[in-house]
Amino acid sequence: MREWHIDDGRWETRKPRGKPDALAMFAGYGGTSYLLYDPNRERLMLFLGIGGGLPFPKRIAVLEWSDATEEWITRYQPPPEPAPDDPWLYGFSVVYSSGKFLLMGPGLEGNEPTKNIAVWEWDGDWDGQGRWSRRRSLNPKNAPPSRGAAAFAYDDTSKKIIMFGGSTNVGIVSETWEYDGIGWTEKKESRDPDARWPPERTSASMAYDPSRRGVILFGGMDDKGVGLNDAWLWDANMETWREVTSTPRLKGISSAFLVRMARTIALVGGISGGGPQSDMWELK
Repeated sequence: MREWHIDDGRWETRKPRGKPDALAMFAGYGGTSYLLYDPNRERLMLFLGIGGGLPFPKRIAVLEWSDATEEWITRYQPPPEPAPDDPWLYGFSVVYSSGKFLLMGPGLEGNEPTKNIAVWEWDGDWDGQGRWSRRRSLNPKNAPPSRGAAAFAYDDTSKKIIMFGGSTNVGIVSETWEYDGIGWTEKKESRDPDARWPPERTSASMAYDPSRRGVILFGGMDDKGVGLNDAWLWDANMETWREVTSTPRLKGISSAFLVRMARTIALVGGISGGGPQSDMWELK
């Protein structure tokens, strides 16, 4: 584990004490992880997708980083038998939205993936272990078709979650969807007749940029598996994307972390033509 020091621009290695069962299971099986910051409690939260790899479903564990004791504390360990609303997914993303963590992805109905994106909410019961609850859409038929490797981010301007792209059963798409906490709306038409939209992609990165007051979409892979190196800004007022010209001088990048900072956003790591990257870039 490494910690970035903003003041002097350096990484510091941190060695957590012990290893919770969820981390041991994650290391054994492999899976997907999301590291997010909780501004209300000023804590790092780690969401682990524990499973046997595709096509097997994943259970979600939740851990919290304690700076005082330098260890990961388990907030939710999936039980042997899942509760009715316990997430069980083929792929997932986690978004921090209005004081809550929302988990999104294709769930299960019986032994089959759901046809549409499902949403769960993490109940931060910090005196106990916490729990998951399923969010039911008012009109589930209007929810986006299930997909993997889509990009999600919360837009502070519109107060909605933005989803872009992903891989569906018809291929890689360039769809843009908004989620308002109750239901989904696909954004197909821009109010700007001259606007261009990002091409289809998977494994892109998204985060809200406070200086530009919009969500930034960066990188990912196209339908041929080639890494992309473009950046786009979602203008919620005009309901359109605008290309951002300032991008890292690297080959196409996928699976990078796009992190919101105090006045801008930073790009950390990812996979490029030369393999895994350890660079950190700040958007000016």
